Amino acid sequence: ALAKESVSDGEGRFRFGVLPAGRHELYLPGADHKPVRRKVAIRDGRTTEVNLRPERRSYVIYRATAVSPPQPGDISRRNLGSEEIQRIPGVYGDSFKVVQNLPGVSRTTGGSGLLVVRGSAPQDSQAAIEGVRLPLLYHFIGLYSVINTDLLEDIDFYPGGFPVRFGRRTGGLIEARLKLPRPEERWHGYVETNVFHTGFFLKGPIGERTNVALAGRRSYIDVLLDTVVPDDVLPLTIVPRYWDYQFEVEHRFRGGSDLTVLIYGADDSVTALVSEPPAAFPEARGDIESASDFHAGLAVWRTHGDGWQARTTFGAMRVGANFDFAGTFRADLTGWQLALRQDATFGTGALQLRAGFDAEIEPYVFTVHAPLVPFTGERGSMINTTPNLDAIEQSGAGVFWSPALWFDSVMKLTPALEVVAGLRLDHFGGRVGNPLTDEVRLNHFGTFLLPRVHARYALDDRWTLKTATGLVTQRPEPPQIMPVLGNPEMDAFRSWETAAGFEWRLTDAIDLDVQVFYKRLTELPSPSDDLIRTVPYDNDGVGDIVGAEVLLRHLPRGRFFGWLGYTLQQATRVEHPGAPRRPFGWDQTHILTALGSYKLGGNWELGGRWRLVSGNPYTAVVGAVWNEKRDTWQRIRAGCENCERLPPFHQLDLRVDKKWVFNSWLLSAYLDVQNVYNRLNPEGIRYNFDSTQHSYSTGLPIIPSLGVRGEF
Repeated sequence: ALAKESVSDGEGRFRFGVLPAGRHELYLPGADHKPVRRKVAIRDGRTTEVNLRPERRSYVIYRATAVSPPQPGDISRRNLGSEEIQRIPGVYGDSFKVVQNLPGVSRTTGGSGLLVVRGSAPQDSQAAIEGVRLPLLYHFIGLYSVINTDLLEDIDFYPGGFPVRFGRRTGGLIEARLKLPRPEERWHGYVETNVFHTGFFLKGPIGERTNVALAGRRSYIDVLLDTVVPDDVLPLTIVPRYWDYQFEVEHRFRGGSDLTVLIYGADDSVTALVSEPPAAFPEARGDIESASDFHAGLAVWRTHGDGWQARTTFGAMRVGANFDFAGTFRADLTGWQLALRQDATFGTGALQLRAGFDAEIEPYVFTVHAPLVPFTGERGSMINTTPNLDAIEQSGAGVFWSPALWFDSVMKLTPALEVVAGLRLDHFGGRVGNPLTDEVRLNHFGTFLLPRVHARYALDDRWTLKTATGLVTQRPEPPQIMPVLGNPEMDAFRSWETAAGFEWRLTDAIDLDVQVFYKRLTELPSPSDDLIRTVPYDNDGVGDIVGAEVLLRHLPRGRFFGWLGYTLQQATRVEHPGAPRRPFGWDQTHILTALGSYKLGGNWELGGRWRLVSGNPYTAVVGAVWNEKRDTWQRIRAGCENCERLPPFHQLDLRVDKKWVFNSWLLSAYLDVQNVYNRLNPEGIRYNFDSTQHSYSTGLPIIPSLGVRGEF
């Protein structure tokens, strides 16, 4: 029998030359693709061409990673590949949502999409693209992120101990990087529709060195939610709507540098139609409306030379938000953000030097009509508070600025030991106008020199020890420093965090990551303890967060992948010297996530996710008194703050996928069911008009999502 071999070129073409006439079997061995065997008829004096389209063993729809391999010295090594993102139930292939399943990330109330990391408040954590802050990470109740996953190269998630090139936050950090421009890009894309929205993605070349991409999504959940959710589950008729868009241009210069420009934006609105005022809030005689939007531009220029590389990033953004709670609370905010970053790296050997500059300028205007209620960013800080104070009307404008310099050195002291030591210089300032006196004043919230040290030591090819320690700082939130509403004399607060752990590679497919951490927060914004109440807030608060994280993961080897993640933590606060220590409103003692996915064959796949989370703490209401001035009941809170807890949350999500492979395109369908056994998880406490009776407000019921997607 005749046996000949040929190797394909870079385009996948191959040839055998002259073959004898007759029928021959052509065999194409498989690696990432399934093997192909085909009978081919050869005729004398004729050239025979055959097109082979082998079927891939794994069809990865979402081409992005959730966490890239760590930069030198980074303590976290939680690397999720694109195949894992696609297969995790309950995240709809969204790389930002995958982060919510990692240890250290708490579950937020009602799946709101807020980022709560290691016991810190949501505003203490940050999401960014190429170092430029995102004002909004997720759409309504956290269903999808506002950025299409297919535009991203990778995402770094830092639950803590992030390097000195980042700052201004004391919680966690998610940083996404855009895909690098690639040569020989071909036109590709998809159209997808599911129960929540319809979206598309299209990318391809418009020249030898230039690529463009366009993506967008529009929801119709406002039409479907009333049909899917029973009337007795949600107390209000909720009408949500969201959309987003992205337009990207990539260009590769002949000198080796490249430029990426991204125009992007999103718009969300939620209207709750109130048929009648709640019993505990008879003043609410109108609808509840909330809307937010942003429109932004981002440019990244990357260049390199012999032993050095640099990146310049510029971002501009407009953000709008307004809120109206039945006419009692009204707020309207418009803000802008200008950001400039310059990062550089020198050296590639045992010593690597990195340095940079980044600055943010944030002008804003606002109007607010609301009673003076506490705003500390803590969960429950406004819950169970009767709005019986006279509302104030205030408008104003101002600007915040925060320049920073940073430097660190990556030292490979031995083949096994790597140490990164760095310093960051942060300054926080602003100019705030007082609408009552027309006075304009400059604010200085502090200048800080922040040291950080990271180290990794490889005992052998399976065991690695790691540790990190350092200081981070954060400016108070705008409502805490506005005239009348807050205290313009507030300072930035600080957090010293220390973490240590180890990584153990049990097998080629299974690894274990264990970390313990401790955070000490000082000068926290707290409601003033001054009996005269000359200012609403001061910096008397302190906090402690201690915990441990375990991640046991089976990598995508063979038919199965999955992980088991567990967090044990305690977050406490002391509002003022001598005050009792209490649980923080976002404290969740136990967070357990178990998920996995199994390939059944025939391009079928089944996956599941189960979560068990401690209930959030809350302060009970012990009674109510009649307020004749307001003609309503005023609640009386228990003296022991956050001493009660809601029942634990638990939920099962399942996903089944099926793919059909055609010559030039791929069709996939999936059914993703959240809350399979319809657990009505308690999310809060509802009281009747005089607080003599109460019940739980519950989260979303079972939600099946059927999606169809065509990709070419």
